[in-house]
Amino acid sequence: MKIKKLLETSDYKPLIDLWNHEFGFIYPISEELFYRNVVKSDDVLDEGSYTVVDDNDQVIGFIVTKVWNRPFPIPAYEDRAWISLIYVIPKERKKGIGTLLLNKAESEIKRLGKRTIQIGRDCENFFPGVPFDMKGSYKWFINRGYDAIGETNDLIRSVTNNLTLIPTKDIDYEVRFATRSDRDKIIKFMEKNFPGRWQYEVTDYFDAGGTGREYLIAIDNDNVIGFTRVNDQSTLDELINYNLTWRNRFSALGGIGPLGVDADYRKQNLGFHMVATAVNSLIERKVSDIIIDWTSLVDFYRKFGFEVWKSYKYFEKKEEK
Repeated sequence: MKIKKLLETSDYKPLIDLWNHEFGFIYPISEELFYRNVVKSDDVLDEGSYTVVDDNDQVIGFIVTKVWNRPFPIPAYEDRAWISLIYVIPKERKKGIGTLLLNKAESEIKRLGKRTIQIGRDCENFFPGVPFDMKGSYKWFINRGYDAIGETNDLIRSVTNNLTLIPTKDIDYEVRFATRSDRDKIIKFMEKNFPGRWQYEVTDYFDAGGTGREYLIAIDNDNVIGFTRVNDQSTLDELINYNLTWRNRFSALGGIGPLGVDADYRKQNLGFHMVATAVNSLIERKVSDIIIDWTSLVDFYRKFGFEVWKSYKYFEKKEEK
């Protein structure tokens, strides 16, 4: 058995095939998705991400570790690291291989002075936590010092079986899809209301060539006062966010979220109106299903026909200062 640096791998297809052999029917990872989330990511930790190969040089496990490494400071992430993926093939489990991979990753994380490690939740993540579908691994993480600290959900609505449009609310503001000319206004809105990750994501979206078509915005006096992200089957791979992660499971997946409204404009039905508008636009674009990812607002989204699709447990480990 040998351990190699993951980013020195010349062919990532064996890693992807191993994962998909066991989990591809529920969480299919395409080569494009793996390259986007791992190989091309600025955050993958070279000394904390590894593959394990057997005596025949066949991959039997791997770990992907990330730290924030982008020229966009997010203070909350300065002390944080993420285990994005960890996997060992079934026949090699309970032999200490997963523990070895995790310990090597944690040693590098500790060397860098990071004190909080989260499972999932990284930028360009596969998962916002450990899926309930993999709850057999909960005890494994707990036994290695991780605490279960909460839950979140992905929601789904079938469009193929439900073409009913959502009645919108009467509001006094313009709601429309953005264009490139709205870039600075959207970033200003994010800076005021949602500084940090959402601000980074919209900046990165436009820098990567986004036209604005994936952002539904609300306008008052030429200022953005609300937004929601809206993705569909035409959204380019380099522009997708988390609600399209598993698009290969569906014939024409759409996605909604995140959603945010300026604090000065809340409790005016603006959020409801924007979600209804987003759902209706995706129905008109003939998507097959719509996913809202990483949310605890289950009752709110049920008003639009969504139900829980996947649930996740948050796991986190904090080192003493």
